[in-house]
Amino acid sequence: MPALEQAEPRAAGERGAATGRPVMLATLDVPFDPDAVAFALDSAVELGQRLVVANFVERPPLPLSAMLEVVAEQDAGLLVFGPDRRRLSRLRYWRAARAIRSSVTTLTWLAG
Repeated sequence: MPALEQAEPRAAGERGAATGRPVMLATLDVPFDPDAVAFALDSAVELGQRLVVANFVERPPLPLSAMLEVVAEQDAGLLVFGPDRRRLSRLRYWRAARAIRSSVTTLTWLAG
């Protein structure tokens, strides 16, 4: 699916439009994966919802709690976790993916 495909966003009251749950694109203090950006942008346009872009910085003692709290606060309909895997260590990615899988109840797409 091309990332630059043009689509008309649906009006909030239009039949078939989602009920206001945004798409969230998140990373951990590294650039975004281009495929994740395309997926999140296409999803937001197709659903007619806003796109929330978030860059989280891990801080002790609870390094991923700030990200998990924001996802819950925003009540995202779709979370796209899309850090550039070449710029993030395997351990950091694995920890974040594990925390997302165990804590987030929304539909999730993880960069591969």
